[in-house]
Amino acid sequence: MLRISTKTRYGLRALISIASRQRENKISVLSQIAEEQDISDKYLEHIVSLLKARNLLIGKRGSRGGYRLARPEEEINLLEVLEALEGQVELVGCIARPETCDRSENCVTRKVWKRLQEVITDEFKKISLKALVDSCQPDGYKFATNKDAMVDIDREFLSR
Repeated sequence: MLRISTKTRYGLRALISIASRQRENKISVLSQIAEEQDISDKYLEHIVSLLKARNLLIGKRGSRGGYRLARPEEEINLLEVLEALEGQVELVGCIARPETCDRSENCVTRKVWKRLQEVITDEFKKISLKALVDSCQPDGYKFATNKDAMVDIDREFLSR
């Protein structure tokens, strides 16, 4: 089963928060994000280090330090975030590595899994960070600030 981990959910929430602040020409400080999103500082630091390693964030140290997006929000998509935090999207191992299964070459189900993986990754690519931040408007979803709730995305957003 394809599951989006807590790490990815928190990472995406942090990116949305950073992008929202950046729109107001504000720098994001991890302690503020951790508090507003109810994420431990240490776990958020780990997540941010992964996002920085994949060129999604830039960090600046010092009294005026903080984090900002490494690229414009419209150039960052959900697939990049997912892969930065989880690794390659892989429904079954034999899609990327056919040599792991003796039946890959003639396997009917492998074709199904491969197609489903393509559809899923294509959909993740279509969702930009900008679209997510834009949807935070009052008629969009209400951004959850506790760890038990995620998001309530409106139907229009889902139909895009």
